[in-house]
Amino acid sequence: MFVGISGGLLGYILGFPAGTLSLSLLFSGLFKLRTNISAFPIQIRQFAQILAGSMVGASFTRDIVASLNSFVIPAVLLIIIYLFISYLYAQINKHKGWLDFTSALFASCPAGATDIALISADYGVNMNSVAMIQIARLIHAVGIMPLLYQLVNYFL
Repeated sequence: MFVGISGGLLGYILGFPAGTLSLSLLFSGLFKLRTNISAFPIQIRQFAQILAGSMVGASFTRDIVASLNSFVIPAVLLIIIYLFISYLYAQINKHKGWLDFTSALFASCPAGATDIALISADYGVNMNSVAMIQIARLIHAVGIMPLLYQLVNYFL
């Protein structure tokens, strides 16, 4: 935890986009690769999920609930696009022989990397491949997207 907290604090101090998350992820990952110390116990992960769920739930306001009807069509559209992209991604992986169809479906699922890896284990898929692709997606979300936002915002 100390290594992850150190990375998160450094990311915060440096003002790195999503630095608290991305640098804590980077520091923890590098530490794990160098030392092979085991991961957090399930209770700590569950507590972290409770905190994350509480943060999202606490952000709801009456205004958000009142405007939910304006989000129905964008949400349904996003789900349809996710389904199409996940199916296409899985077909390409299956055709190329990179991943089996089910592993590719789980790997392309837009959710938490840890959660998807744990859920995919129940379906007998290649959990290591799913976890690695999910981590790459997470790095993209917290490292590349904020930089892309800053770049676009700079030119607009």
